[in-house]
Order: sequence, then C-alpha cells, then structure tokens
Amino acid sequence: MSVDLLHSDSYNFSYFQQDDVCRLCWSRNAFTQVIEISPNMSCGNENYFQKITECLDIDLTKYDHPNKACDSCLDQINKFHDFKKFCQETDRRLREIFENQHNIIKKVGRQSTIVEIFDCLQTDSENEKKEIKKSWRYKPKRTPTYCNICRIDFKTLEKFSEHSSQEHGIESGLYKCFGCEKRFKNRKTRLGHELKICKNLKNGYRCGICNRYLPRRGLYETHMRDHRGNVPMKLPNDLFKCRKCDKVFDTNDNLSRHVSEHDLNEDNYICEKCGRVFTRKDYLHKHKLTHTGEKQHTCPHCDFRTIQRSSLIVHIRKHTGERPYKCSVCPQRCISSSNLRAHQQRHLGLKVHECTICNKKFGYKISLKEHMSTHAPSSYSCDQCSSTYSRLRGLRRHVLTKHGTRKEGI
Repeated sequence: MSVDLLHSDSYNFSYFQQDDVCRLCWSRNAFTQVIEISPNMSCGNENYFQKITECLDIDLTKYDHPNKACDSCLDQINKFHDFKKFCQETDRRLREIFENQHNIIKKVGRQSTIVEIFDCLQTDSENEKKEIKKSWRYKPKRTPTYCNICRIDFKTLEKFSEHSSQEHGIESGLYKCFGCEKRFKNRKTRLGHELKICKNLKNGYRCGICNRYLPRRGLYETHMRDHRGNVPMKLPNDLFKCRKCDKVFDTNDNLSRHVSEHDLNEDNYICEKCGRVFTRKDYLHKHKLTHTGEKQHTCPHCDFRTIQRSSLIVHIRKHTGERPYKCSVCPQRCISSSNLRAHQQRHLGLKVHECTICNKKFGYKISLKEHMSTHAPSSYSCDQCSSTYSRLRGLRRHVLTKHGTRKEGI
C-alpha cells in the first residue's frame, strides 16, 4: 500500500471494526488471528505475536481491533525474523572466531612461529567442520510428497495428489472451492469466493465427523488434521460470537441475522420524503439535496453540475487526466477511491451487482445499468430498416456498420 493512501477518508473507525482487516497493512484479506480478544488481551497466535513484537517493536495489545494479519504480511514477518536471527548468529560466530584467534596468539606467545599459529587454526577449523556435519546429519529432508498443512509424508505422488484433492481441494494446480466445486488459479482468490460469494458456505465450514461449523478454512483444515491423528481437541464455544452483546451462535448465518437486528435497532436518520435510512446526519442532509434538485457545484470546463463537491472533484479529474488512486496488484489507476474498490473486487473475482430479472452478476454498477436496458422494451428504431434497439448507442453502431452513414441527431 502506498503511504499516501493511509490518509484516505475510507480508513475510519468503522473500517477497522471489520473482522477481516489486517493489523499491519490495513487490507481486507486477513484470516490469521494474532491477538485474542479477551479482558487480558493475550496473544492469539503466540508464534506470530512474538515475531511481530520482536521485529517491528509495536504494541499489539493496546486495541482489540484489528486483531488479524494477512498472509502477505505474515510472509514478510517470517522473512524478516529469519534474517534477524541469521544476522545475530553471524555476529555471534564472528565474535567467537576473533576470541579464539586472540586466545591462540596469547597461548603461543610472541616467540611463536607462523607455522605453529597456522597449525592451531587448521585444527580448530577441522573440529568445527566435524561439528557442523554432525549437527546437519540427522535433520530430516522434506520430500515432494510431504504435505505442509497436515505434516504427513506420503509414499507415492499418487497418494499425495489424492490427499491434496480430497482434503485441501488442490487439483492440477487449481484450487477448488469447498462448497461449490468451482476452481480458481490461486488460494487467495478461492478464499475471497468462499467468504463472500459461495452460498453453500454461508454457515461456515462444516466438519462431517463432529458436525461443528468453523469460520475459517485454515481452522477447519487444522481441525480435520486433529481428527485424523486422534488428537484430543477443545474448540472454543464462541467461534460465532456477537461483539455487541456477547451472544454465541452455532453458525455464521445465524450470527449475521442477529447482527442485522442490531443495526436496525440503532439510532438512524430517516429521510421524510423517500424513507431512506442513514447512519449520520450529514449524509441525510446531502441526500435531501437530491429531492430539491439544487446543484450548486459547477464544472469550470463544461456544463456539468452536481449536488456534492466531492462529485465535482472526481468529475474534474476526467478533464485533467489525474488518477491519484493506484491498484496494488496491477498498474491500473483510478480517479476515485470507489472506482479503485470496484476494480480491486475484480482481482478477487467478486461480482456484487446482480440483475433482479435474470440474476446475472457484474463487477461494476454501470455495467449492470447497461445490462438492465436490454430487458427494457426497444425504444430506438432505424429509419432505413426495421431494426430496433433498447439503447441509443446500439442504434448508432447499427447505422454506421449496416448503412455506412451517420444521421444527424443520433
């Protein structure tokens, strides 16, 4: 993430109360808990909690949210922690070599010959090599048939591939959804689909042995690994817990319904003309301007007028070519933060705008608007033939391609 984006208005208190916000980079793809939400504020994942504290020197226990970290940040923490340990080891070894040299010179004395000093150094180096060989001799090597998730080494590649397909949904380099069998190119896209889109996983990941629902795939895979190893397990009873009233539910769907009831009971601001509900008074004031039709902000480059000043700023960028919001995945740049969010949803495979007639989904709201016009009756007809179109640009394209002319007024 760019440092300039840290000052964006989208990062407010409500944003950080969401369950999937990363504590380190603020992205919304965090699934590993590093802080346990409790009165004592203890560490959720002790290994990552200790590494983050040692490497970054930040206090993770001051706030209870965000309490998770994304896979990208955890990978960086692991690399940084390993590099720190490596540097500490090289420093320790360097000091040991110099101390040994100092002891040799002191032992041999000023009258020692160069040959005697060389013999002592050679003897010490040979002893060190023997110790290194002994320390590495008994370390196991991971084979291509070793499963890092279940920590099992299979005898053949066929059994390993079968295990990866059945337990982890990995087939021919593709990642299969646990609920609907849909396949994705990487693990991150699959997780986004399972958490946001897949209807079969709205209650969570169900264990076929003990019929418990688990909120995350990583927790589910660890739970199934304990079943296969006959390891005694104690799952917490508050996996699906409401943070407002501490009520516990058995599935994620029941928890979502309960949270929506909280939202309805909160103090809201309602428009008297259309009944639309807002959470803030200034939002309601801006909305009321849409009923009066007053457009006080005018573009200096064209005849465009708008109610809100923020809409005018975004419109002017179309004239100036300014695109201050950059995608962290690809080179795409956008003129507004909302356009950037809609663009980033395409990387996750999310299509949240759905047609109410044919249930077709789109990534952009304008794409849905153009699609809805195809269901409307044809209102644009060609004067030279009997062709009719529901959109004006469809008629323009027809006149140019079929008749080779551009009629005035079209």
